[in-house]
Amino acid sequence: LLKQEVRHFAMSRFSRSNKDKTSTLFGMLFYQKTLNYIGTSTLVAGSDTIINGQFVNRGTQFSMPFNLDGAWNGRALVSVGFPVKQLKSNLNFNTGLSYNRLPGLINSKTNYSNTYGINLGAVLSSNISEKIDFTITYNINYNLVENTIQPQLNNNYFFQIGSLQFNWEFWKGFFVQNSVTSQNYNGISVAISDQYTLWNLNLGKKVFKKKNGEIKLSCYDILDENRS
Repeated sequence: LLKQEVRHFAMSRFSRSNKDKTSTLFGMLFYQKTLNYIGTSTLVAGSDTIINGQFVNRGTQFSMPFNLDGAWNGRALVSVGFPVKQLKSNLNFNTGLSYNRLPGLINSKTNYSNTYGINLGAVLSSNISEKIDFTITYNINYNLVENTIQPQLNNNYFFQIGSLQFNWEFWKGFFVQNSVTSQNYNGISVAISDQYTLWNLNLGKKVFKKKNGEIKLSCYDILDENRS
């Protein structure tokens, strides 16, 4: 019978803000260890054999859940933000490091899958007026996966995503809302690449005295590239 997983974690955070300069600084450290981690035990039949009363052919893989020790992960994050007066906007930068260690059994031998990650990001958000609002974001994540006894499963890949959101009430309650997101995944080791751009557009008008209602026409995925 499987034992219940038990997770212990510790976290620390630091934040500081300057109201006069509207600048912010944020940092975080996180660590988690999992006891009785429910992983997978895989048996690859080296010859025709019988497993649990079932005949299996050579090369067949038989997998089942199994309690394992040695699973843990940690990450660190730093974020800093400050105003850009020339653009009447706020700019934020963030970066982080992560590590994840997961055990598994392969023919009764323990394999550790180690994932190292680093991410960088930036956000530019407007503070111009109630009529105009825009946000530009960009994030990139790079990951390195290493296995102790299955090097053929090692992999390097990066994932990047950029987006633009623009809202403008241009005349007597008439408005346009624009959202463009570009996503790119690239698996370096296995030469896999997936890229698409998602563009959504809304046109409408605010109604009622307090402008608490709206009528709009929505166009989703104008470029017909969404791959979810």
